[in-house]
Amino acid sequence: MNEIDIYMSAADRKEIYGFFSAHCLEPPSDSLTMMIQDQSILEALKPEGDNSTGYAELVKFVKEDSGMADLQNELIAEHSKLFLLPADIFPQESFYLDKRKFIGGKMTTAVSSFYEMAGAKILKDCTEMPDHIGIELQFMQFLCNLETNLNQNEKEEELAQCIDLQKRFLEDHLLKWAFLCCEKIIAVSKIRFYTALANLLMEFLKAEQENIVED
Repeated sequence: MNEIDIYMSAADRKEIYGFFSAHCLEPPSDSLTMMIQDQSILEALKPEGDNSTGYAELVKFVKEDSGMADLQNELIAEHSKLFLLPADIFPQESFYLDKRKFIGGKMTTAVSSFYEMAGAKILKDCTEMPDHIGIELQFMQFLCNLETNLNQNEKEEELAQCIDLQKRFLEDHLLKWAFLCCEKIIAVSKIRFYTALANLLMEFLKAEQENIVED
């Protein structure tokens, strides 16, 4: 068993990264809206502990706001405002870390080069910038899936390299700016589903920082 498995299995981490990536990149689906309306999303996302700010926010949203008229269209409009349209939220790493806030420059290129070095093909059919938060989360999903496969096939050398890539990408990229982006989402979002999502993502990334990068 490797050190990441002691904290959480790579398969579980893959699912979590996939969940957050999908909700940053894609508008809310019919199934998500139904899970909010019938409150089954609360069971699906219930954390093990009782001190999750994100989950408490999600409970408030489901209990108080899930009956709003035209819920799905409201969620779609909010998703577009936060993750697609050029508004207060710029969900790209370069906006937060590039001194000129130049999206598409050296910072974006550095992220894309990291994907290529790791053998990831996630940008092939993608319309978003490589340093979009949804794409960076998708890349971590890719690495967690790779770790699972390498573990199953007992490829120790490649497994160690995969774990190192995860640590490096978190430390050099995602953890340097994702918290700032989430804080902006919390500050400007008018629908508590996305403030809950941002809080949940920060809680997960904090656990990643403590258990992977700093371990």
